[in-house]
Amino acid sequence: MKYRVAIIEDNNIFCFIFEKLIKKYEKHSIDVLSFSNGKEALDYLLLNMNTKDLLPNLIFVDINMPILNGWEFLDALTKVNTNVFNEIIFFIVSSSDNKIDINKAKEYDFVKNYLHKPLDKLKLFSILDEYLP
Repeated sequence: MKYRVAIIEDNNIFCFIFEKLIKKYEKHSIDVLSFSNGKEALDYLLLNMNTKDLLPNLIFVDINMPILNGWEFLDALTKVNTNVFNEIIFFIVSSSDNKIDINKAKEYDFVKNYLHKPLDKLKLFSILDEYLP
C-alpha cells in the first residue's frame, strides 16, 4: 500500500528536510505532498475529497503561514460537511512554544498532537510507525 503524507509549511528548508526524512523511512512507500500555505492545501483537499486515493493519510500543519494560516485552515476544514476528513490524521508542527497555541490545538478533536520544530527523525518515525499500519 502506498501512503501519502502532506506538509503544509511555508519554510522551504523545513519542507526539504521533512521530505528527506520521509524518504529514509523504510517500512512503507510514502509520497509527500507539499503545500506552502493553508489555501493551497484546502483547495487540494476539497478538489480531491471524493478520490480517497489522492487524499493524505497524515497532515502536518504549520501555524504561521501567509494567505491562510494553520488555524484558518483547520477552521475551514471544520466547516466542510463531510466525514472524509475524519480519516486523515492531523498534527500541528510549530516553532511556537506559546501555551495559547498549544492549548488551541487541543480544541480541534481531529488534531492528534502539537509538535515542536525542528522535527527530528526519531519523533517523525515514531509517528509514522503509530499511524501508518
